[in-house]
Amino acid sequence: MTRFDALLGYAESISRVAFEAIDSGRAWASNVFLGSVAASELSAATGIRGLNLVAKPLILPSLTAHSLFRSRDWAPLETGLFAAMGAFHAAGDIVLLRETDKGRFESLTPGAIAFAAGHAAGIALYGSRGVRWNPRATAINVALGAGVGLGLSAMAKKATIHQFVQGAYAALLLEYVSRGISTVGRDDWDTDSARTIAVGSVVWAVSDALIAVRLATRDGSVIRRVLSVAVMDFYGSGQLLTQSGLVRALNARH
Repeated sequence: MTRFDALLGYAESISRVAFEAIDSGRAWASNVFLGSVAASELSAATGIRGLNLVAKPLILPSLTAHSLFRSRDWAPLETGLFAAMGAFHAAGDIVLLRETDKGRFESLTPGAIAFAAGHAAGIALYGSRGVRWNPRATAINVALGAGVGLGLSAMAKKATIHQFVQGAYAALLLEYVSRGISTVGRDDWDTDSARTIAVGSVVWAVSDALIAVRLATRDGSVIRRVLSVAVMDFYGSGQLLTQSGLVRALNARH
């Protein structure tokens, strides 16, 4: 199989899973999710902050509700972990509504804690579906997270709890992403689901990386607005792909 064939296969899988999720009955929750993401992107592009204050808190609750509406005979543990993942990610969105106003990474700390809890729930959900701990991958993720913490400390010329939290968050994010990627090629996972989850996980990581880049830009600048739009694009896409892939995978098991 050539690289082009592989990319085409991933594109076909994503199109099947994502459009199945979006077009699933055109439920109100799906419409709210799409509208909220669009409104947040518009807010990022125009600087109309009030629009984001209304729209962003609706993104994850509506997507998670839509996902749970589509569930079929999940085990109570799977339902609970999925709901917890969505709830903690939604909490992260809410507490980060005022993040980076002054370009300070310290403002990301509360959101990092909330999102880390969501990632932990997601990791546990993968575990319930047979995706086990990989010590080698975890060691790499921890090392990279420590590098993030040390790098931030060097930039700030001091070490505080904020650098520690950001480093720990980076390690947990990478672990969450690694679990999603490792679903590809498993016999006990639907191929379309695994591919969609893997791409969604990577897209999520890109979104977080863009947030870090945005911190170095000037408030109100054009580049900052462009990056803000890109963050929302990648974030909304990453959440949609990850949740849609998980729903399909969990439904396929029952």
